[in-house]
Amino acid sequence: MHTTRLALSLLLGTTLLVACGDDGGDGGDDDILPPDATFFARGEVIDLETGEAIDGTASVLVEGLQSTPTVSVTGAAFEIEVPANSAFHLLASSPPTYRATYNAAIEVGAEDVEGLRLVTVSEDYITTLAEAFGVTPAAGTGIVFLRLLDDTGAPLAGVPGADLLAPEGALGPFFLDADNAPDAEALASSSSGLAVFFDVTPGVTTLTSAPDAETALAAPDSPVASAAVNQADFMRGMKRKWSTMA
Repeated sequence: MHTTRLALSLLLGTTLLVACGDDGGDGGDDDILPPDATFFARGEVIDLETGEAIDGTASVLVEGLQSTPTVSVTGAAFEIEVPANSAFHLLASSPPTYRATYNAAIEVGAEDVEGLRLVTVSEDYITTLAEAFGVTPAAGTGIVFLRLLDDTGAPLAGVPGADLLAPEGALGPFFLDADNAPDAEALASSSSGLAVFFDVTPGVTTLTSAPDAETALAAPDSPVASAAVNQADFMRGMKRKWSTMA
């Protein structure tokens, strides 16, 4: 089992993107959105392990908006109507089979966002990973899956565990193989680019690479909740810009 030193940042508050009005330039009225303008975020909920749409009916919750948006779900497909220029997190699940899973923050500007693929993690998969890595998840903690990505968004192989600073008190990183199966002997990421931390303290966590890391990576601040899962994108060339209340 490979354990790293820890780094945790708890932040309070909610960050929203505010629409900017026209300054009286040449754009004209067509560039100004009405104050009550809304757009849609649409997609489906998929199983993190298989990459396939889940069976049954998904549950999709929105966190990070001041008002509760309209959410419509049909099977694994969802549609959410939100104000223009919004930033928020989506929490996907399908109890009791799939555990509530925070996905990477979503931004909806002045047009609909289509083709979103929200992941959720099955209870059976969590059990399989915990057993393979010799972990008994502590009560009152969360689990964080990292997607290690290059600057084009493709999975990044060969990132050593020593390059990843974990949240304080967490166990890991543990790596998944090319088929998303646990690889207890791996010391670096596979072609799936996936790693996992167990026993992450609830709050808003900041994941960073080590100062002397071979591959410098950064991740947005990510919410972690008790008995929940978070998927965080850890990307080369990314600048942290999200700070959302867990």
